[in-house]
Amino acid sequence: TDRRQGSSLQGGGARRGLRVRPMVRPLESSPFAREARAAFEYSISNFLWKQAVFYAERLVAECPCDETTYLVALAYFHNQEHQRSRWHLQGNRLHEARYLLAQCCFALQLWEEAEDALLAPSSGMYPSASSAEVVNGASGWYLLAQVKERQANPAQAVEYYAKCLELCPFMWEAYERWSWLILGTPSPSRSSTSAMASSTFTDEKFAQSFANLLGASGPGASPSANGTQQQRPGVELGAPGGAPRSQNAPPRNERDYGGGAGKDRRPG
Repeated sequence: TDRRQGSSLQGGGARRGLRVRPMVRPLESSPFAREARAAFEYSISNFLWKQAVFYAERLVAECPCDETTYLVALAYFHNQEHQRSRWHLQGNRLHEARYLLAQCCFALQLWEEAEDALLAPSSGMYPSASSAEVVNGASGWYLLAQVKERQANPAQAVEYYAKCLELCPFMWEAYERWSWLILGTPSPSRSSTSAMASSTFTDEKFAQSFANLLGASGPGASPSANGTQQQRPGVELGAPGGAPRSQNAPPRNERDYGGGAGKDRRPG
């Protein structure tokens, strides 16, 4: 069982003596802030991570709040400075900041801290994450399952991968890891794996998932931190036949391998 204690990031920040920042301040408060934000967006979208750090730090100096500290942490994360990113995220109450903190902790192999960041701080004490809110939806459940694998807890990892797929059936990596863990058990049940696939990968669930994604990325959607609309991760909507296909899916036949590695299929 998990050892869970009610830990609020905000409360944790207060215990560490950190100053509590306002969550959001209008970045349009000054021409300088608007220009620095535009420069930050440009740097992020063009993979200029160090430059993005510079402009994000200018934004924090101009408008100190959870939103701007999240931006500087995001820039540090992209620049592979996970420890600095983690430091800036302490006490940040934004959900996207908690998910980024979990990613930082995962990269630093701080498994318990990553788990704490993913779980809702208002959940109090509970025996399992199944009864708690996990930030960032399906991707949060996927990351939590990854943490459980690193903690040598395959049973809970299987449970959380399944929860991830329940919310988002095109999370191919979750299904891949779920399958490996199930097939690695001493007596894997073929009926359970078949039931999982038939109940998860249905037209209705795919349609609902894509409708949610399209709604989130449609008109009026909030832009992502790199200045573009949130995209559908790991999915090609233009796959043959109009069916969505994961970019991580195994080749459907020998022709998908490319490079002429298979048999010569030219007519004799």
